[in-house]
Amino acid sequence: MSLNIDHVLFAWPDHDEILSACEAVGLVPRFGGVHDGGETQNSLIAFPDGSYLELIAPTEPGTNPDRWAGIVDHWRGPENWCIQTDVRSILTRALKMGMPVTGPNPGSRERPDGTNAEWTIGRYGPHQARGVLPFAIADRTPREFRVPGATVMDGPLTGVAEVLIGVESVHDSTKWLQQIHDFPTPIDVTTPLAADILTFPGQPVSLLKPETETVSALAHQLDETEQQPLAFLLSTKDFEAAIEQFALTDIGEWKYRHRRRRVAWFDVDLLRTRVGVIEDDWSVIRSPVYDPNHGMHWDTYILK
Repeated sequence: MSLNIDHVLFAWPDHDEILSACEAVGLVPRFGGVHDGGETQNSLIAFPDGSYLELIAPTEPGTNPDRWAGIVDHWRGPENWCIQTDVRSILTRALKMGMPVTGPNPGSRERPDGTNAEWTIGRYGPHQARGVLPFAIADRTPREFRVPGATVMDGPLTGVAEVLIGVESVHDSTKWLQQIHDFPTPIDVTTPLAADILTFPGQPVSLLKPETETVSALAHQLDETEQQPLAFLLSTKDFEAAIEQFALTDIGEWKYRHRRRRVAWFDVDLLRTRVGVIEDDWSVIRSPVYDPNHGMHWDTYILK
């Protein structure tokens, strides 16, 4: 079963700075409020499919709150990703597999209108899997308290399509995702990025390993942190309209087995190679496969 992204976290030390960067490219965030404890605040860019990009920052610029330790640690951009599910069930499943877990833990945020949104979160997997595996969330109040509605409506962007996770070990990361979430075998993606990329058919995740001999922004981001999300891609059904409406740059083709998708990055330093747009193409892929027991047949699956 495909994972559904609830939201992705972009952590930055200065709230006003990240808001200005988003507004400069045409994205309009909505202030979400201050989290319990008063150390952090957020703004949301919410999409029609219900997913959202969370811009989280300290209430005091430049400080390093420990309220979200293990979920937000670096305050340098893409930080983590979240799925909405039964938190106790996923933690129980992880425990049965021998994985360490944290939680369930309560969380809350007071919106500017005084509404208090409450939820439960849980983390699972070994320490080195942090950021590769998502954390889980379940709302204790109606979800619309936490996400009051899409801020991006009647436009070409539809949701958070994909998390690009920078990894040190493709083998270990694939093993964790397959163990807990039954991911399929990954396939190669050819891109203009100076990195090796593997994607999982039908899942909103790709693993990215920057080329060691190449000095690139992605390699620098991974070098500064543990393995974790390096970029988020937003989906669009109308790539030309997205280019017209938003400030996008570095348009390139990502080549899969039998098709191609276009990708572009938001054209401001703080977001470039960190947040981009990808064509939403749910094409069915049919690849010839030889089976010694049954001869030639067609391997059919859907790519995101």
